[in-house]
Amino acid sequence: MIKKLLVLTLLFSSHVVANTDCRAIDEKAQEKATRFDSTDNGYTVTGKERSYFYTAPNEDCIKKQVFIIPGDKVNAYLDYNEYYYVMYFKKDGQQVEGWIKQEQLKPNDTGVAPK
Repeated sequence: MIKKLLVLTLLFSSHVVANTDCRAIDEKAQEKATRFDSTDNGYTVTGKERSYFYTAPNEDCIKKQVFIIPGDKVNAYLDYNEYYYVMYFKKDGQQVEGWIKQEQLKPNDTGVAPK
C-alpha cells in the first residue's frame, strides 16, 4: 500500500512540475520584449487557418477559444521569442489582446499613430 501511495505521489508531483507557468512567462516577456513604433505597427493575419491567441509567448499557453482569421487586422505592440503581443478590435468594438505567432502576421504599413 505504501509503495502504491509513493508511486502515485511521484506521478502527481511530476505532473504538477511539468505545468507551464504562463503568467510568469508573460510577465518576463512584457518586461524583456522589443516595443513597436506605433506609426508602423499594423499587421494582417495570413494563411488559411485560424491564428490562436496565447496568454504568453509559449506553445503551452494557447487559448483555443480565442482566435482571429486570415484577413483580420491587428496592431502589434511587443515582439518576443517569435510572438507578437497584439490588439484586435471585434466588430462590436470589444478589444482582444494577447500573443500571436509572428509567422502568422504580415506588416500592412499602417499604425495607430500619425507618421
